[in-house]
Amino acid sequence: MLRGVSMYGRDEAEWIQLTEWGRPFLTEVAASVKPISYSDLHAALVQDTALRGFDFDQPGGRAAMGYLLKRCQAGPKTSPASCT
Repeated sequence: MLRGVSMYGRDEAEWIQLTEWGRPFLTEVAASVKPISYSDLHAALVQDTALRGFDFDQPGGRAAMGYLLKRCQAGPKTSPASCT
């Protein structure tokens, strides 16, 4: 992603914060073997990060959550920015 370009209305710094929060959170959820709903994931994200949430009433909000999940599943990288 190019500097200064936003994806789903968020800059790269915000995506890095969300990804750094999401990877360990989702790893913990997976280890618990209990499913989590998008709504519960979203609520935890907003509560834990104090970042603005996603608007699931809008296609872009739903797509942004999918983008975050893709970034989180990318696995360990040398740089969080390389997860895109």
